Amino acid sequence: MEKEDLNKKLKGFIYKQQMSQFNRCLAPFHECSKKVIKAHSIQNNKILKKMSVDGHVIMLSIKQNLDIGPTMNFKNIGKNQATTFTGLCAEHDNEIFQLIDDNEFDFTEPKHLFLLAYRSVLKELHSKMKAAVDISKVCSEAFRLQLPNNQNTDLINKIVITKLAESYSFYRFKHYFDCIYKQKDYEQIKHEVIEIKHKNSIIAVSSIYSPLNYLSTLETRLFPPIIVLNVFPQESSTFVLFSYFKEHTTKIGHYIDVITAAKSGYKNYLISKVILSNCENFILSPAHYETFDENKKTAIKEFFVKTILSDDKSDDPKLCLF
Repeated sequence: MEKEDLNKKLKGFIYKQQMSQFNRCLAPFHECSKKVIKAHSIQNNKILKKMSVDGHVIMLSIKQNLDIGPTMNFKNIGKNQATTFTGLCAEHDNEIFQLIDDNEFDFTEPKHLFLLAYRSVLKELHSKMKAAVDISKVCSEAFRLQLPNNQNTDLINKIVITKLAESYSFYRFKHYFDCIYKQKDYEQIKHEVIEIKHKNSIIAVSSIYSPLNYLSTLETRLFPPIIVLNVFPQESSTFVLFSYFKEHTTKIGHYIDVITAAKSGYKNYLISKVILSNCENFILSPAHYETFDENKKTAIKEFFVKTILSDDKSDDPKLCLF
């Protein structure tokens, strides 16, 4: 088969693999074989419903174009489909998160704060495991088609190993959360809360990020210094919640201090840049999104795509999401 035909065949395999589902219940401490559901990483009946217009919210749609690189757009999506992941069965989703799903979120209750972060961790592990499976299968297919030559085989192997290492490192991070959940020792996690007064419900986020390259040393690979970020509306405010292990305060606490110490307008801008630089799992209210002019929408999309491939430290007031 000609090389061009082989490349075309591999592209088709890649797109098919990207569309495939990774179904596994990630409940703590045992293998669960029950049927997974499309669990919401951002609470549906309170947050998504509150933000939706005609039952829809605005969410990122990222497409991997193998010819020109990744592209993204904002997409109108039904709230019942938004922010879902196939990483929990119905029984465990209800058992673990019923407390915060059925009650008003209480910022003074450590278990509420922990569970909100825990849900984000489960969603992120599911995404990382799916990415590791995808890249492994794609590389296996490339080798099967005999596409790599001696020059790029090492690079492909390095990509696979990096994805597997990232997935395993985050699996360890999730295991620490599992232990907290089992032992009910919620005080291990530190939380920083920022309240943004806003009459309308405009944005919600459930994600994780790290300002450090935690794969660079064995110490940080085994216990990665990661920040869990949640943003959600409640009453007449939007709340921004940073959560991380108290043991990591000296490593990553000052990155959050820069944000909490900033004046209100600049603080909103810094939070927006953190979201756009590190988070895929966020939604906007359609009513709020429609207040963005085309220049603002373009600036946000271009900045987001740039940060997929590398850091972008440029400043642009149009990037503010609030």
